[in-house]
Amino acid sequence: MKKGLLNYVTIIIILMIIILNSTTSIYAYNILGNNDKTLDILIINSYDSKNEWENHIITGFEEKLKEIKPKDLSLNIDLEYLDIRKRNDKAYLDSFNDLLNKKYQYKDIDIVFAIDDGAFEFVKSKVLNSQSVLYHKQILFTGVNNPVELTGEYKKYITGILQANTDQLFNLILYLQPNIDTINIIIDEFIYSNVIKKRVESSKSLFFRPVKINFIQSNYIEDIENKLKKINDKNQAIVLTGTFMYKSNKSHVKLKDIVNDIKTITDNPIYTNNYAYVFNGVIGGFVDIGEHQGSYVAKEICNILEGNKIEEGILPKSSGMYIFDYKQIYDYNIDILKMPKDSKLLNKPKYALLLPKPLKITVCIVFSLLILIVVYVVYKFIIEIKKSNKNKKLYERAKEREQLKTDFIVNMSHELRTPLNVILSTSKVAELKINTNNYDNKYLLGKLEQINKNSNRLLKLVNNLIDITKFEQGVYEINLENINIVEVVEDIVLASVDYATYKNIDLVFDTEEEIITAIDKDKIERAILNLLSNAIKFTHKGGSIYVYIKREKDKVFISVEDNGMGIPKDKINEIFNRFYQVSDTLKKHEEGSGIGLCIVEEIVDLHGGKINVYSEVNKGSKFEIILPIYMVEENFKNLQIKDIQQIVKLEMSDVDTKEN
Repeated sequence: MKKGLLNYVTIIIILMIIILNSTTSIYAYNILGNNDKTLDILIINSYDSKNEWENHIITGFEEKLKEIKPKDLSLNIDLEYLDIRKRNDKAYLDSFNDLLNKKYQYKDIDIVFAIDDGAFEFVKSKVLNSQSVLYHKQILFTGVNNPVELTGEYKKYITGILQANTDQLFNLILYLQPNIDTINIIIDEFIYSNVIKKRVESSKSLFFRPVKINFIQSNYIEDIENKLKKINDKNQAIVLTGTFMYKSNKSHVKLKDIVNDIKTITDNPIYTNNYAYVFNGVIGGFVDIGEHQGSYVAKEICNILEGNKIEEGILPKSSGMYIFDYKQIYDYNIDILKMPKDSKLLNKPKYALLLPKPLKITVCIVFSLLILIVVYVVYKFIIEIKKSNKNKKLYERAKEREQLKTDFIVNMSHELRTPLNVILSTSKVAELKINTNNYDNKYLLGKLEQINKNSNRLLKLVNNLIDITKFEQGVYEINLENINIVEVVEDIVLASVDYATYKNIDLVFDTEEEIITAIDKDKIERAILNLLSNAIKFTHKGGSIYVYIKREKDKVFISVEDNGMGIPKDKINEIFNRFYQVSDTLKKHEEGSGIGLCIVEEIVDLHGGKINVYSEVNKGSKFEIILPIYMVEENFKNLQIKDIQQIVKLEMSDVDTKEN
């Protein structure tokens, strides 16, 4: 018995599920038709394709519908523009209906989507008209401002969303700007704007404080501008809604141009309840979002397909939103702290502060001061680091200089001791030979030559030490006279040929012309001899030295170039330092005090010139002296006659002259 009762209950439940299933799908079946897998939608727009807010609705509608529709259902969407701005009389509407009848008499229409008041009023008048292609079609609407009352048959076919209330926008203005006592509402003359006008008049009592309302109404921007010019700007605000045309050609004015034109006439803050205007330079307002409303309609279509159409006909109102333009808020000194919570800000830079203007200025000043303090601290820190590094470098330099001096003293001791030992030993041997009467003139002259050569080495060392001391004390002087510098250099080179020949080195001199300039002949001779001495010392057997002098404009170039040992690149900048020698290798290779090139540089510098060095290890070196060409008024003539050979002997005294 119990088992039979259980089976009976099970059968009843199954039958109820089947009945409910068939009931919920009846409406979907009626919309699509039997085995129809394509949903045909006709969108009727009250205006034309240039209306931005309506285009946002269509975008949101299409995107949402494609996202949530059944996967096996195709979409076919047609779009018609009623364009009631041009005409809205009965004859025009009848002709539009005739157009639809002809165009869609052989096409399927499952759903009609009406956007804004004009389109809604039109489709509502045709949904129960058997002579219209819209007869008994499922109608959905949005953007309607007029009150909608659906009774009887209309509830079966019509569903939609009403626009937001206007009192929220006006209360927002009165709250944000307490000084406002007049609000100018700029509207066109079409259905939407007339409805707005009625709603504002009827909702004045809902404003939280009294305010004067002034309507500026026309379809043409020129009329709007003329009326604005007659209004006193003091303590007034503007609410901009509707769209406008030019009188001349009836073309639509771009929203941005409308806003800019108004701003050229008045400084009043501009608000709006039109979503499209918030992107075109107004402060903002409370607006319905076009994409949101289109999305709501798409969801309701899917509900209808599933057999879940609501009974009331009016959908829950899509939530409006407070939207503001960040730049305009600060341009019109709107208090940020008074803005409603969850407001959306447009055009806000990523790192911009969202604070009242006075506080923002204060924060910016404080932040700037902090930055300056940080910059100052960092600057002082960097300065201290640089100072510390400089002191460290100076210390290292001083330490290195001290080491160089120490090395120089050791080296100089060796340099002095070597020729002294030679002189003493040679004189001892000569003295022994003379005492034993065991000598000849040639032998004795050879010993005397050795004594003379090493005496010259000692004299050169002493002269260099004296000159370095003079340089240190700043008392080294030069005596200038106008002289042919080519002749001076040529004489020095010719007098040095024998020393190069002793080492089997070719010494070549070349020049272009006679060059007269002011020089200290003795000092220049000494500088050239020093360079030649180094070139001979550090050029290998069979090498060559090339000396040339030339003129370029107001400068004279003297070059001493060899193909000898060369100088490492990291040592070139050091060779003119006092007491510096390039390396132990060179030091051992040839004798030297390490102060010759320092003296050369000082001499060149005193002449107002400079010296350049170009060198590569094992390929040779090139020293280039550059002197200015000029004349001096000679107060004296250096009549002292010097033996050039003796001068060369003195400077070449440390060059090895053993026969190779």
